[in-house]
Amino acid sequence: MTFENSIELGDGTLYFAGFGKYMPNLGFIVDPKDPHVKNGMLTIFDVLDHPTQEEGGNRKLREELNLRDSSITGRVFGDYFVSKKGTKMFRIKADGKDQLLCDDWGGCFNDYRGGVLPQEGSLHYRRASSNGGGCGCDYAVYPRDWKRTMTVDDL
Repeated sequence: MTFENSIELGDGTLYFAGFGKYMPNLGFIVDPKDPHVKNGMLTIFDVLDHPTQEEGGNRKLREELNLRDSSITGRVFGDYFVSKKGTKMFRIKADGKDQLLCDDWGGCFNDYRGGVLPQEGSLHYRRASSNGGGCGCDYAVYPRDWKRTMTVDDL
């Protein structure tokens, strides 16, 4: 996912608006030297903060979060907060206290329809889907050490 058209803030950081149909509906603040910023654009879920696919990254991430039945495509760390004007924000930083997850789902040859990321316990949750509901992404912000817990009643 790539965001363009940044605004430079007074402290030298960049602001990217992540609002729209398939977006997480968050404003992103990031240091211009962060590895997620390339050629003036913010690219998240491409610079994954977990092992590469060759090392089993996606599978390991799903196991780490206890989301084995999901299609988690990325995670980025940072701090979630609400601005004074009420805008939901995510400051990207490697040592942040929160994590933003993206669960990509749907498409014509894929019967997975998301809904695995729980809304309960999330700091921010958004289900961004097509008009017909056949494809989209679920986004959720959780504390950094969050892991899905299940009971026998969930089975």
